[in-house]
Amino acid sequence: MMNTNVSKRIALSAAAAILFTSQAVAPIQSLAAEEPVLTASATPVLSASVTIADNGVDAISRDILEKELEIIRTNTDFRNNYTKTDRGQQIRNSIYQIGGAGLANAGDITLMSQFWRYNRNPGLGLQNRGRLEAGLIIVLAAYSAVVAAYSGEYIIDQVQDLQTRKKGLDSKTTLNRVIALNKELTALLSERQALVDKTTDANMKEFWTAEGKILEDCRNLTLADFSRLYVDYRKRHAVRDLTTLGTIAVGATGIPGTILVLRGVQQTNLKKVGGGGIPFEVSAGILTVAPILFEGGGRIVSKSARAKLANAFGQVEQNTINQLDTDANKLVALSKQPGVTVGQPLTERLQAYLVCKKLLESRQRKMDLEAAAAKRKLMADIISYGIKGGTQLGWGALLMNAGYKYNDKPTTAFRRVAQAATVNEVSWGSWLLEGLATGANQQIASYKHSKNPDYDPFKTSSAKIDTIKASLK
Repeated sequence: MMNTNVSKRIALSAAAAILFTSQAVAPIQSLAAEEPVLTASATPVLSASVTIADNGVDAISRDILEKELEIIRTNTDFRNNYTKTDRGQQIRNSIYQIGGAGLANAGDITLMSQFWRYNRNPGLGLQNRGRLEAGLIIVLAAYSAVVAAYSGEYIIDQVQDLQTRKKGLDSKTTLNRVIALNKELTALLSERQALVDKTTDANMKEFWTAEGKILEDCRNLTLADFSRLYVDYRKRHAVRDLTTLGTIAVGATGIPGTILVLRGVQQTNLKKVGGGGIPFEVSAGILTVAPILFEGGGRIVSKSARAKLANAFGQVEQNTINQLDTDANKLVALSKQPGVTVGQPLTERLQAYLVCKKLLESRQRKMDLEAAAAKRKLMADIISYGIKGGTQLGWGALLMNAGYKYNDKPTTAFRRVAQAATVNEVSWGSWLLEGLATGANQQIASYKHSKNPDYDPFKTSSAKIDTIKASLK
């Protein structure tokens, strides 16, 4: 019996050491200074001089802990699936953005140069209208390419979602799995409490009740971990689809605008040129407010997800980590009271509770960092899209001005179209530069990660949780 207990202690110590050593090897940003390191002095060791007669509490406590670890592993698999980097998609998006912006810039520069060239002699320009048409045809090709590319991307996303559902890693299946595990946990906790209530020793009853609070704290921590992941997934998924559909909408409304302006040039009908400005205004309006629309849609979905979680789990306490610290300290204090002596199984479980607490705490910090980064990106997108969309609003307005107000003054109308194309070049040029910068930053980040991978408490936890579970057998 002693050899078995010693082996268990050695196995758990090794597992804990592996967990916390690996967490300290490759830290990320502010997580680095806070990663837990398990030391002999930092780990509470309960009095183990006498082993309590087993009335079933130890066994069921171990079962509860294993179920809680199962939720952590389920959370890990869920998160790793929906956050995995799709290098193919990154490359495709770079091609779409750089290719589409490159075409649009070529078309707009052609349009701008030709209308400025003939703005003092519109008649000569119309004699060489093929040069005027060329820029518009290239712009039409750019809009069409964007619509086709992102429509294909939307289909790819839906196929990948189907594959995720087949693997059982989608949000609905994972939620149902966690709900089922939580029901099992609730039943086990009730069964354990019934055993504790039958205990006649007042000191041991108080001690086991205190451990029961820790088990509930750990359960709440795992549910809080899942809840954050579930809301994060639902929001990311919604924003992904809204971004793709929004891009398609921008291109799709730009196509009729380009066609109308092109027909106006071909038919020497300035009113059609002005009419083309209307779809461009719609396209530019969508582009300008896109980040706000995407974020708003994501928040609506997040609110719905939180309501669903509240219905499934109730309100999970937000201060559970601090509560676990308090309850663990109380358990250690109770173990030192006269008449309370506990054995190796409880010591091992307490160490496992603290390991789980540290792991979940580091995961929460990582998600907080990601949320802060997302807020910074939102503000940058609002500025970026405002510049691109705002100048396209100017493009559409100047086209309408040329076609409707100056349809009887070709010289002024030509000048307005030239001015419109000049203003629009700010938008297309920004789009091209942004695409080049995004592609370069992704390559740099990928290279840096390959050389020095960031610490990620989600990427490494499954194997370590299995090690902890094995040590409790």
